[in-house]
Amino acid sequence: MSTKLDNSTKANDTSLHPSEALQSIITSDPGKPMICHHFTPGRLGNHLFEYASILGIARTTNRSFFFPNNGQLLGNLKYPPVQNRTSAQLKARCKSAKKKWEKYLCRYDNHLLDLEKGKDYNLFDYFQSWVYFDGIQEEIRQAVTFSDEIVQSATVVISRLKTAYPNTTLVGIHNRRGDLAKKALRRHGYLTAPPEFFKKSMTYFRERFSRVLFVVLGEDSLWSAENIHPVNDDVIFLEPNSSPTVDMQILSMTDHMIRTVGTFGWWAAFKIPGRPTVVYLKDFVKKGSMLSKLYSANAQDYMLPNWIAM
Repeated sequence: MSTKLDNSTKANDTSLHPSEALQSIITSDPGKPMICHHFTPGRLGNHLFEYASILGIARTTNRSFFFPNNGQLLGNLKYPPVQNRTSAQLKARCKSAKKKWEKYLCRYDNHLLDLEKGKDYNLFDYFQSWVYFDGIQEEIRQAVTFSDEIVQSATVVISRLKTAYPNTTLVGIHNRRGDLAKKALRRHGYLTAPPEFFKKSMTYFRERFSRVLFVVLGEDSLWSAENIHPVNDDVIFLEPNSSPTVDMQILSMTDHMIRTVGTFGWWAAFKIPGRPTVVYLKDFVKKGSMLSKLYSANAQDYMLPNWIAM
């Protein structure tokens, strides 16, 4: 199956209008006690978790929010948070605000919601749990809508696939390897998906749908091509774009998804509209490792309840 796609297809208009609920969530009110958060040095998936969780915590505790820095994320959003980032007064409030750190990296920590009345807080660090924004998931999906330019670039790819393979169910596959394949990280408990995982998860979708096309994106295209095997020409391998936001948008415009490890794949799956089926690698961290202790039992605070472990 060819990976060379015709660039002549025009993107569809996929713009959205922010709901009143979304506007209230992403609009900062400096009259309220404030939650400040500096984005970590992490990448796109990390910043999405930080952004969504801070909005969720602010909503739950009836507080405002302030991001002194943009991170990799905010410049790519269609609906960025409404806040005065140049306000010296708000920055001064952040400098004098109380500090509070999460206890674990990838599980819900309810003590972050135990905030003194009327006090400003600096909250740290990654907040990688959907529970922080559970009550506003649909608003968060809209809050993390990418800009029209990013959506249009992804739409070109998806439109061509749907034209070339009509009446076909698209299943995105995000295969993260890259740095996680290095020995130093594997000693801490990081794992990558073996070929058997892809065979099993792809069989699951092949048995559910009469016509399926697997759209593979990842950091190691050569490994994917050698280890993710098509049946009746049902796999296409896409080279990563220069912009990770475009790649995430492409995956989020498929019908269902297979994800391995990492926050990038998590958010690509979360952003798929409707009720997609999402399959993920069950053993994505080594049992008993330092990394495994950062997650709750069965990673229930990290993986969405309706996602399927394999």
